[in-house]
Amino acid sequence: MKTPRTYIYLSFKRKSSILPVAAKLIFIVMLLSTGTLFAINNDMPFDDSVAQVKNKPPPLPPQEGEKIKAIRYLSVSATTIPEVMLSLTHEWDVPVLRGNTPFTKDNNIKPLLRFDFMPVGIDITAEATLTPIAFLQVIAGLKIGSGWSLGKGYWGIGISSADERGRLIVDSHPFSGIITKQWLGGALQADLAALIPGKWTHIVFRTYHEIGNTWFSAAKMNESWYHANDEGENRNGFTYLGSYLLGYRMPIFLNTIGFRADVNTYLYDLAQDTLWGDDLPRWIFSVFANFDIFDSFEVTAVCQFWSQRNYTDPSWQSLYYRNRHIDPNNKLSASFYRLACIITWHF
Repeated sequence: MKTPRTYIYLSFKRKSSILPVAAKLIFIVMLLSTGTLFAINNDMPFDDSVAQVKNKPPPLPPQEGEKIKAIRYLSVSATTIPEVMLSLTHEWDVPVLRGNTPFTKDNNIKPLLRFDFMPVGIDITAEATLTPIAFLQVIAGLKIGSGWSLGKGYWGIGISSADERGRLIVDSHPFSGIITKQWLGGALQADLAALIPGKWTHIVFRTYHEIGNTWFSAAKMNESWYHANDEGENRNGFTYLGSYLLGYRMPIFLNTIGFRADVNTYLYDLAQDTLWGDDLPRWIFSVFANFDIFDSFEVTAVCQFWSQRNYTDPSWQSLYYRNRHIDPNNKLSASFYRLACIITWHF
């Protein structure tokens, strides 16, 4: 499940002592050695929300001839599932509709182009974020991708169905079709520091809601399919994605901590969907921490839990998901999902 991160930047001056830098590097090595830093897949909604509120110095009043700024960053993601992805993003900051008030001085539109490289596929994303006023954003985007598989359990692309015993079978061929997603969404965000100025008053909140349409060119009506080694429960049609983020930003090395909840709901409908729980929301709960290493280098560590559907079938794991039966008395439960991290270099 997109996706701009919410980070704070703490600058290092060239004249500063080497001791603080060394201490930070030692701290990161200790985290890595204890296995607490892993990465987060860009396909899951986490990647796209945590950073619409960066702790940047206030801009100058709008002037004629304000220049377009180019922002480039390279990120490496990995998870304990395991998953890994390399992403290259080029973003433009275009000043539009700017005024002299606190609500309009940062107004802009940010188009971006991102390339995601995974062991089982490639995705290309084009997205634009319009900020017409400080607390509101409108976001539209398009993703195009395809893929291949690395054998059982690593499906980058393919049609999922059931055999005569009701068990999962996958028809997967390299680049057998094009997978696309289009979306339109909106976000509301707030920072307590806007009301109570100060370095330690940055309690931030952001909520994002989106309607998207996913489509796999090789899938027929109501067929299920895989993309980027997910659960294989996608179908052509509309989906709803929502996220809620509450964070605290600090002017120190550990510059952001927070909690985020994401929900994904399928809007297409089959008469039998309720039997296997396809109508139920899919939740991911994330606790995260962001570390500012250098001016252009940062690490985000994440621990995630997700909602699971409860089934009545004792051997439900061996069944194709549409042949499972949801427990009507206890439909959902929460369980550990993965540890994750994003390492990002801005250049």
